[in-house]
Amino acid sequence: MRNNLHLTMTPLRYASRVLKETDSLVRAGLVERVYITGLHETDLKEHEEIDSARSVWRIRLRSRRWPRSLGSQLFKYIEFFVRVARFARLKRVDLVNVHYVALLPLGVFVKWICGARLVYDTHELETESIDFGGIRKLAAKRIERTFIRYADLVIVVSEGIRAWYADAYGLSNLVTVLNCPRLEHPGPGRRLHDELRIPDGRRIVIHQGGLVRGRGIEPLLDAFAAHDDQKHVLVLMGYGELEPLVKQYAASHRNIYFKEA
Repeated sequence: MRNNLHLTMTPLRYASRVLKETDSLVRAGLVERVYITGLHETDLKEHEEIDSARSVWRIRLRSRRWPRSLGSQLFKYIEFFVRVARFARLKRVDLVNVHYVALLPLGVFVKWICGARLVYDTHELETESIDFGGIRKLAAKRIERTFIRYADLVIVVSEGIRAWYADAYGLSNLVTVLNCPRLEHPGPGRRLHDELRIPDGRRIVIHQGGLVRGRGIEPLLDAFAAHDDQKHVLVLMGYGELEPLVKQYAASHRNIYFKEA
């Protein structure tokens, strides 16, 4: 494989999984050039070189500022679809990785027009995500069931999810890739104690990841707010919709801290 395209619809501000995967592909010699697509935001570069083999294109959609109505969202999707498809043809992509269920149709289209291999890279149990509800969930299920059979490989993040996809769709082309940090052997450190001015002797309980609903963040905040044993503190590191709530608790409780992603 020479040219590899990764499809996302995020600003790629904290795309740790995509960065780890693409780095591994390049290091293993499986691809020579990696292109990553996302959506542009005003404080980020439209084009960014990660290294000599990988680059990011955050697409400036003309329709991005349109209201969030169903019609506008559909038009945004079509604009993204057309621009990425043209880009894929121009770059002669021969491997395409889809990182979001809604982009599966685009991934299949790129596969057809470029003669590429298609990898569907599920970051979780996609259609059961807490982000989906009502019509969006039904649409996601229909998209996945219709287009997943065109994937040459499906990546999942746990053996439990692998079993679910095998049972739901009768798939055998599944591989589990854990979303783990790179293996390191760090020694004892005081980085969080020093940065957040945590008192000596306090042990840290850390929640690292998206600050979103459905991950037990609110019960953690309530538990530490209700009881300070003078031995432990809670550090929540990440970003998301619950960030203002976490900051509010951190401002009013000595045993709760917030750290940016």
